[in-house]
Amino acid sequence: MTQKCKCGKKLVLLKTLYFRNKTQDGLENVNSTNFITNPPTASRSAIRHMTDKNFNSIKNAFIEFNTIIIPPNNPDSGITEQTFQQTIMIKTKCGFVSANTFFFDNNSDVTTTALINIFPVTAPSGDLKKCCSSNY
Repeated sequence: MTQKCKCGKKLVLLKTLYFRNKTQDGLENVNSTNFITNPPTASRSAIRHMTDKNFNSIKNAFIEFNTIIIPPNNPDSGITEQTFQQTIMIKTKCGFVSANTFFFDNNSDVTTTALINIFPVTAPSGDLKKCCSSNY
């Protein structure tokens, strides 16, 4: 699906988001913050450049991941498997898109081992409002 937006760009519905976790030299290319919680969970917010399918950076296009990993450390919670809750925000010249997901993954790092996650759009803005959700 394509659509012309007010910012002069042609919008294309994406099925795949591209970004790099590291530079070609193996250095992390992320600005991130880790949060301390009680009881202990892994919580991190990280912002990266979006890229095209060849992994070239797109100017002024960013993706932010907010990840909370909840281990099964409270028997009264009903959580029996490690649980990921992720929110992403994508910033482009034409607006923002926010989306969320919730899934189980036993990885010990803040990066999931799940091959595919579905992120339903919860809050589009700007020109992206027209094409990202029929509810807005």
